[in-house]
Amino acid sequence: MKKLFLVLAVSIMSCSLWAQTNFSVNPHPQKFEGKSSYKVNTKKADGDTTISWLKVDTVSNRYGTRSAATGSVFMELYAEDLINFRGTGKKIETIKQIQFYTDSTAFSKISQCKIVLMQGTNIATATEVYSQVVPMANLVNKWNYIDLDQPYTVNLGTRLYIGYSMQMTAEVFPFAVTRNTSPNQKQSWIYIDGGGIGNVAGSYHEFLIKATVSTTEAPANEIMLSSIEIPKYKVVGESLPIKGTIKNIGTAPVNSFKVSYEIDGQQSEVGEFSGLNIASYSTYTFTVPQPYPLTQAKVSNIIITTFNPNGSEDIASNNTQGGFLPVLPQAPVQRIVLHEGFTSSTCKPCVQGNKVLKSVLDVADPTKWACIKYQMNWPGYGDPYYTDEGGVRQNFYNVSSVPYLVVDGPGYMNSTSNYSISKFNQLAEVPAAATTTGNATIDDKTVAFSVSINPVLNIINPNVRFFAAIVEKKTTKNKGTNTETEFLYVMKKFMTSPYGDRIDSLTAGSPKTLRYSYTFNGNYRLPANATNPINNDTENSVENFDSLMVVYWVQDIATQWVYQAGKADAKDIGIHLAKKDQPAVMVFPNPAKDQFTIQSNIPFTKIALMNMTGKTVKEMQVNRSTEYKMDVANLAKGFYLLTIETLQGISTQKIQIQ
Repeated sequence: MKKLFLVLAVSIMSCSLWAQTNFSVNPHPQKFEGKSSYKVNTKKADGDTTISWLKVDTVSNRYGTRSAATGSVFMELYAEDLINFRGTGKKIETIKQIQFYTDSTAFSKISQCKIVLMQGTNIATATEVYSQVVPMANLVNKWNYIDLDQPYTVNLGTRLYIGYSMQMTAEVFPFAVTRNTSPNQKQSWIYIDGGGIGNVAGSYHEFLIKATVSTTEAPANEIMLSSIEIPKYKVVGESLPIKGTIKNIGTAPVNSFKVSYEIDGQQSEVGEFSGLNIASYSTYTFTVPQPYPLTQAKVSNIIITTFNPNGSEDIASNNTQGGFLPVLPQAPVQRIVLHEGFTSSTCKPCVQGNKVLKSVLDVADPTKWACIKYQMNWPGYGDPYYTDEGGVRQNFYNVSSVPYLVVDGPGYMNSTSNYSISKFNQLAEVPAAATTTGNATIDDKTVAFSVSINPVLNIINPNVRFFAAIVEKKTTKNKGTNTETEFLYVMKKFMTSPYGDRIDSLTAGSPKTLRYSYTFNGNYRLPANATNPINNDTENSVENFDSLMVVYWVQDIATQWVYQAGKADAKDIGIHLAKKDQPAVMVFPNPAKDQFTIQSNIPFTKIALMNMTGKTVKEMQVNRSTEYKMDVANLAKGFYLLTIETLQGISTQKIQIQ
């Protein structure tokens, strides 16, 4: 297991919201076992320490049920925990032994087991750095003490995940959890192969995991840069305050430290903060006295470094953080506000949340908003229109309750019921980083989509992604238990990856055109609930193909800020969709064998031919022509989508090559 990705979550009701607590695909009530606490193995070598976040050693309950799969659970330690564990003055050097508890109810269903260590910046991207198979003969249905064949030397500059993985043969998991008394525990993660990642710490639970480690004295003078403050955007002529927060993870108070920063490769002078008294495990927020003037419209790369606590060298790997700041031109570009809603037909509070959102969008300028809703797989058995792609977005935003609304990423993240037209108007005033023009056509079950992105600043940011999803404007068949009878803007299928497609660079004043095509497969099926979601490879859940539209956006996946959004629909204001029976462009002969001719009464500048899998097979610039002959003799027989960019918009037509 090299990389982990977020996919799945299921929840139960808490207060007025439906709060996430469980990650079982086929959830059943948890049985509380009430087992007695274990005895700690006290036979440790000199200098060795048992580490854990557990406050209670009692097994509270067995975790979850699911069809046969591999599951892994981890406890998480931040870099600060490794350098000075729990403020005890102990630095963790090597992992020698992993301890975990297996639940007796599911013990007989275990087919394979191994211990696993991962390190990385977060659970989603952490890399496996050590694993060791546990012989089944050595496994017991209580506390297991597994010595590492080779002690693992910890990387102190990144997070550490200590855990174990098990392959099951039936619908049970042997993972035992204990009940917390505080929500402020370190994270306790579960990863289900093919199912996703979940965090049980937020539901007052911890997996029963410990480790025996070798330790040395923590350094006296040691700081880490906990966070930096980068705004969502700035405008040319403004200044950027250089802000951040450090944490003292050494054993001595910090009286002084130094700061430097780099913007677009330009190094600042080193500044020093002195006359301080930052106690061990306390934080301090700093602001560099002179803000940085912003004179150019571009996406700036900002790197901030803190170092030299009390005049001493410290561990450099946790002292630097960076990010990207869009610096927009003074002439504003109108923003199309993206609304991403999380809801379910089994969620009673979602009724009011959906009413509130509809009331806002009904009075808002329709040219200034786009909306997409992800039906969730909780509470209970969830919405029948749940998809794993919707689960990806839920985990991207760490949504743990419904109804929930995300507007332009961090612009608004809260209950849908708390949204308002005043908040919408406030967000609509935020300038965008690009203008976009989208075009979508529907031919039978095939949706073709093209978009032109015209940035107003140079964007060179490896975190920028383009997203496009097919949305059904209204569905009625996924009625559940919450009394709702219709559901608006339901996400049916991402045309891009649900993680977004990378855009390497965007240049101000140079439009970039992207094209996608997706054909819905098979026949319509209405799942009974979210436990058996639609398999888009063989079936679909589209109720009315005439009700489809495409919602799209450009987003920084690190900051989650949306640069610009849009929607492409035949009835939307300002969007022209070429129809097969009302062509703006003539193409003949069709079907074609060796060549076809394109004629238009409107000059066109670019043409592209795309196969039905979405791959562009021919693309060329045309010098404001009204007629063009395209050679297709070398192309495979079949159907293609022809996109013609005219001076008044984009036209898409279906072409057959014989």
